[in-house]
Amino acid sequence: MITTDDPLLALIVRFVISEERDKRIDEEFIQRQLATMREYLERFPTAEKQSRAMEWIERHAANYRQEWQKQVLPRQAAEKRCSDCPLAATGGEQHCDIHREWIQLLQNYLKNQIDSRVYVQEALELLRRHKDQLRFRQANRVHENRGDLSCHVSPERAG
Repeated sequence: MITTDDPLLALIVRFVISEERDKRIDEEFIQRQLATMREYLERFPTAEKQSRAMEWIERHAANYRQEWQKQVLPRQAAEKRCSDCPLAATGGEQHCDIHREWIQLLQNYLKNQIDSRVYVQEALELLRRHKDQLRFRQANRVHENRGDLSCHVSPERAG
């Protein structure tokens, strides 16, 4: 389970990122951290290694959890596709423009390049900019599901 002290990041994790993630990613991260700790412990005599390891873990635990989240969340977001994505039917791995922009925005937030207020404002602006395009896609999808291929809705009529 992913835990976070950042309320906005917690919302992103809760509503966007699935808990059914690739366990391999977790294992890779843990192995990197163990290698870093072992390298640190090599400078100490055997008798001190256990106590130094505990000190190291206490000192770095919170930062490593945050670092793990910053590495894993963008990767998971990139692997997911929105349920209403117009490219979902193609079966490809590419994302629509909206998803690509959102992933970039999420990465900027996770790298502390923007704060939560800017993230929310820009995410809402992203949706506003693409609102008509999303309505158009949804209206066409409804007509296609009904088998009415002759009646496609133009972006002007979708609004």
